[in-house]
Order: sequence, then C-alpha cells, then structure tokens
Amino acid sequence: MTTVRTLVHCTPADIDGLMDVLIDCVEGGASVSFMRPMTREKAARFWHGVAEGVERHERILLVAEDAAGIVGTVQVVLDQPENQPHRGDLAKMLVHRRGRRCGVGVALLEAAEDAAYAAGKRLLVLDTASPEAERLYARGGWQECGYIPGYALMPDGAPCGTRMYCKALEPRASQLDEASVQFVACTRAAHAAQILDIFNEAIENSTALYDYKPRTIDSMAGWFKTKETHRFPVIGAVDGSGKLLGFASFETFRAWPAYKYSVEHSVYIHKDHRGHGLGRALMQRLIAAAVDHQYHLMVGGIDMANTGSIQLHEKLGFTHAGTIQQAGFKFNRWLDLGFYQLLLATPAAPVDG
Repeated sequence: MTTVRTLVHCTPADIDGLMDVLIDCVEGGASVSFMRPMTREKAARFWHGVAEGVERHERILLVAEDAAGIVGTVQVVLDQPENQPHRGDLAKMLVHRRGRRCGVGVALLEAAEDAAYAAGKRLLVLDTASPEAERLYARGGWQECGYIPGYALMPDGAPCGTRMYCKALEPRASQLDEASVQFVACTRAAHAAQILDIFNEAIENSTALYDYKPRTIDSMAGWFKTKETHRFPVIGAVDGSGKLLGFASFETFRAWPAYKYSVEHSVYIHKDHRGHGLGRALMQRLIAAAVDHQYHLMVGGIDMANTGSIQLHEKLGFTHAGTIQQAGFKFNRWLDLGFYQLLLATPAAPVDG
C-alpha cells in the first residue's frame, strides 16, 4: 500500500530515498531540470537545497512510500512575489518507475493540492514535458494554459517543449476521515451478510450490477470460496462498531491461462457512505494488492451511465479501453458497458506457460 506524508525535517534516509527517485527519473528520460549522467552527488546537492527551503517554510515537500521506501515526491513552492500571495507552484512531481501506473501520482497530486490549500494558496501553476503527466493533470481538473516550444532539454540533450497548467483550489466537498475507518481483510464469518446487503441494494436500485434478483446468503459461500482458492483479496472498510462501509476485490478476468496477469475488479460502497472518499481509498489499496500479487492489468467493467465510478477510475489513472453498446437490458432500457484499464509495472519478468 502507498502512503503519502509531508516531510518537515529531512533525515539522511529521506535524502537517500529522494535521491534514488530523482536519479531513476532522469535516467529514465524525464525532463526535470537535470542532464545525464545524474550522479548521486548532484542529486544530494539538489535535495539538501530543497530541505533547506522546507526548513525556511518556502516550500512543502511530500513523499509517497511503498513497502520498499520512497517511491514518489512532489513539492509546493510557497515563496512567491508579494503581489501573488495566493499562488503556489507545483514542482518536481517525480515517481520512480517501479511505482508508475499504481495511483502514486494521483495520491501525490491530491495531497499537494490539499496541503497548498491549507497553507492559504488558492491557485497552483505548473509546467510539464511529460505526456503521461499531462493526462494526470487533465484528469485532476487542471486547465491547460499554453505550450512553449523548445523550452528545455531532455536528459540526453534533445530539445523539448513544455505545457503550462493551472488550477484554482477549493476545499473538497467531503473527505474521508481515515482515523474513523479501518481497512480489513473481509471474511465470510464476519462480513458475508453485510457484503450481501450491499450487493442486493446495488442490484435493486442501480446498474452497478447487471443482475435482476437479489442474491441469497448461500451464494456468499461460493463467492468467498473462489476468493480464497485464488488468493484474491477482499478489502473492507469498517467503522468503529465493525459496520462494513464498503469493499473492493478482484477476480479472474478470463479463464484461459494466458490471461494469468490480468484481473477484473469491483468496488462497492454502502448507500449511506458514498461521496466521502471510501471508493478511492479502497481502490488505492486494491491497486497495491494487485502489484503485490504481481498482476499486470486491472480491468473494470462499468455501466456508462455510472459517471461517479468512471470519474473515480480516471482519477486513479485508469483509461477507457472501449465500450460494448447495449450489452445489458435492465430497468426497461439498454445498458452500455465500458471497460476501464490500468496497466501496472509488475511483473518484472513475465513468463509463458
């Protein structure tokens, strides 16, 4: 699972981790102000300078961490001219290649926006030469402001342009209070009845499930058995009383052997707890689980009228792979089924057979 935290004082271990990320990005071809070869001495000088700026309260430094350490970072530059006290610059969005397509960029971007707003900033500005980053910012509601050709050089010396983006910051309508929520591995004994209730509410009142009749408690035995047999996680969000607020899981995408690195996922939130960030939190943990299990592709089948789910997936880096027109019929109308996919960096060495 990836977590994001703010560095107030950078330890030697923090500097080492940040150096690793910066070197990996430059060596991977990212235009982030540095040329090859990217030495550790050059990276150390940069990060010690950033740390001094943090100490002087000139910038906010955030890092994303996975099981191996720091996997990404971003900064908010607070120190601006006196006639622009409301503005900040988003700078050095860096994600190690091992953490790409795993929701790290989304988590860092949202945390940076929240930190900037809390620091009194109401407008953020950035520039990027990365098409992947452009898609991240567009999904996050950033507005493209222009393009400057020949703005900088790539690490290998080739010229590159940059696109400018800005975003007006507003307080989020509702955010998940993670202190009041626990994320657990669901079991049949503890959660089958509550999962069934969530399933049946979705069947009766939505097109989230292309099903007509409510399921029975007996059906949950086979459902959990399949999860256990294939080691598919069922991640639940529960409150202090143990009530299940939502859950997420994945399963086999297709039954043929060559699909072994692909899974189809689902996420469901109790009707009384939607709109508070639970879906995003569950999906971030499910993506991390897919990486841990060495899967390469996550696929979500989403009814095209379910705009909330589509927006959630797009913010997490999923892309629209295609739509099957009139794939289902429910509530006296044809339903279009969209497929959204997320490619993961795992496995490092896929094999046939």
